[in-house]
Amino acid sequence: MIETTPALGQPGVLVRCQQPFIRGPSASGPGGSGAVSETLIIDGREVPFVPGQTVLQAADAAGFDIPRLCHYPGLEPIGACRLCVVEIDGVRGYPTACTQAAAAGQVVRTESPELLKMRQSTMGLLLTKHPTGCLLCRHNSDCLEHHGCAARRSGTVTGCRFCPNDGQCEFQDLVHRLELDGLSYPVEHRGLPVDRRNPFIDQDPNLCVLCARCTRACAEVRGAHAIALQARGEDTLVVTVGDALKIDTACQFCGVCVDVCPTGSLSERVNKWVGPATGTVATTCGFCALGCQVELDLAGNQVVRSRPAPGEALCVKGRFAPVESLLPENRLLTPMMRIGGRLLEADWDEALAAASAGLAQAAAPAVLASRWLLDHELAAAADLAAALGTDHLASDVDLWEPGAELANATLDDLRTARRIVAIRADLRYAHTPVFLAVLEAVGQGAELLCVEPFPTDLAEHATEVRRPRPGEEATALDGWLEAPGTVVVWSAALAQSSAWAACREQFVASGAKLLPLVDGLNTRGVARFGGSAAEWFAPGSPVDALVTIGRAPWAERPPVGFWVALTTAAADLDVPGAERDADVVLPLTHWAETDGTATDQWGQLRQFAAASPPPEDIRPTAEMLAALRDGVAAAERGAGYAVERPAAAPAEPVESDLLLSRELSTFGYLGDSLVRSVPGLEPLAAEGVAWLHVDDAERFGVGDGDSLHLAWTGSETTAVAVLTHGVPAGVVRLVQTAQDGPIMGSNPCPVRIERVAAEADVAAALAGA
Repeated sequence: MIETTPALGQPGVLVRCQQPFIRGPSASGPGGSGAVSETLIIDGREVPFVPGQTVLQAADAAGFDIPRLCHYPGLEPIGACRLCVVEIDGVRGYPTACTQAAAAGQVVRTESPELLKMRQSTMGLLLTKHPTGCLLCRHNSDCLEHHGCAARRSGTVTGCRFCPNDGQCEFQDLVHRLELDGLSYPVEHRGLPVDRRNPFIDQDPNLCVLCARCTRACAEVRGAHAIALQARGEDTLVVTVGDALKIDTACQFCGVCVDVCPTGSLSERVNKWVGPATGTVATTCGFCALGCQVELDLAGNQVVRSRPAPGEALCVKGRFAPVESLLPENRLLTPMMRIGGRLLEADWDEALAAASAGLAQAAAPAVLASRWLLDHELAAAADLAAALGTDHLASDVDLWEPGAELANATLDDLRTARRIVAIRADLRYAHTPVFLAVLEAVGQGAELLCVEPFPTDLAEHATEVRRPRPGEEATALDGWLEAPGTVVVWSAALAQSSAWAACREQFVASGAKLLPLVDGLNTRGVARFGGSAAEWFAPGSPVDALVTIGRAPWAERPPVGFWVALTTAAADLDVPGAERDADVVLPLTHWAETDGTATDQWGQLRQFAAASPPPEDIRPTAEMLAALRDGVAAAERGAGYAVERPAAAPAEPVESDLLLSRELSTFGYLGDSLVRSVPGLEPLAAEGVAWLHVDDAERFGVGDGDSLHLAWTGSETTAVAVLTHGVPAGVVRLVQTAQDGPIMGSNPCPVRIERVAAEADVAAALAGA
């Protein structure tokens, strides 16, 4: 049965995404860098402008620097702060430059004693609710010279030296620029608590100057409307609706609110006290295949901040995950070898020697390369396979992302589409630039048609939504793919389901442009390996040794005689997942530590630049693979390992009226879950969570947050129950990680669920007995 939902209000009304978000001064406006046809006079100088520009835009383009606070490039000007007031001959009063249209022959003055007095008065009013302990202190310059008169970090910000934005604060710069050295108004510290309830971002309302940049950027740039100004006058605050947690709003955790904040009111928690960057490296984000450009800020050799490059947009992974995923405490740092049945730390020479010798003994070794490797790392993997003399070289693409090769639509195709058909496209936290392109197209009149068994933020903007049960998506596409100008968007969750073959057939036959959402950064590049690992461990397979580069996609050790695992996972000796049973484990480098190239999902070559060196004990991945290659070439070859692979007994089929719909988490890198190294992603990724309809929960006696045991044909797992009306009755939705193994067999499939007794339940039962 397919439920159909009509339009949910006027689509596209909330987005101005066609105006790319840029940081820093903007010299352009309507008309961009087109032909100049008019001039005006600013401070006695003739200045050209493009019709449609404001006085502020014309002044910026000519190199003038008019003070401003509420204005920000890419946002609709509102003239609220009144710091950009100017004098214009023939215009009454003091208009704001950000809202005043430039006109031919205008005579504009940006500096005068009257303007300075007005700006000082405005700043003075703003300072009455802002900590002024250092801004107006007569010892400020001495304090700066000696870097602080007290401890830098503070739970309560009373002045600049105790503020995370000290030295990189627009508000601070404005006070000094306007030569404000005292106040005529009483100062009141609001004493409001810092909000630390949400992942990644701290919000200190005591530092907020109500410029509304954050609320406008959230609405105009990201189309989210997650935050707004609430109340009036001195009680006004920036909050979510009902002061809800951001995860319970449309917040994408993109960090744009932090980027535009002129004070320290909104700050990144992980780098809050780092201070100004000492350098910046431009590179490509390596957490998916979109090829988004990022700027990584450095403090010394450490990456401390990730920001979108001008004109780019990032998802939560690209914005917040690089810093923590690079930290040494979140990674495997040293080689390990299996000695006496345990993995123990080893030095590089002995680990590489043991790995080379073990692989050389194999008769039919196999090499499995991750779709997150860069091109030169893939070439090194191929060289290793050649040295091993094996044809068993494959990637993990066919295990997780079949259909990635169908991509032939670009983001520009999406923005100009007349119809967009989205299937299983949950874009709030992953592939967010695609989300913005869809919203831009909808804002320009495109039809958005969604096939979604489960709720998504994208469906809220749709013209029509069809809600089939999972596995029946192909039947819901009837009549939607054939219209001219159609672009089809789908996620890997569809490709991992039993509906994939039928959907793929319709996609190819339709002639529509196709845009699969690809997770692996080099999925298109690694596809040239061909081959498949699906049958490597089947009865009769000759494979007797294994090299996995990236986290192994199996929950248990594969049946081989020797296994070398290259992984980023875990900084302790007990490596989680199947790698704990490997014979040699070697640490991998991160995309932000590597120079190289990769092919994005459209076939375009993207450049990667190393922002920081790897931790001292980690060798570059390509260098490590070359050492293995040379070691194997020099080692004495063996006759192979005896490996028994008896045919598995057929699994007993599970019978149930509940269906289990499984999908791979989009929060992975090199096969490992980013949640392990970036805890803030945990509530967003919802890995190991089983969503259950409230009626089914009542039927099976399951409560919200209960631990569940799930069993389906050939497999089982435990998960935390979350009760919702968002999944169809009779369906359980489960997000898995790569360590749970490939999603094999029918999907969805019948599942049995059973509540696992908690410790409190056991204690109560024992007490009753």
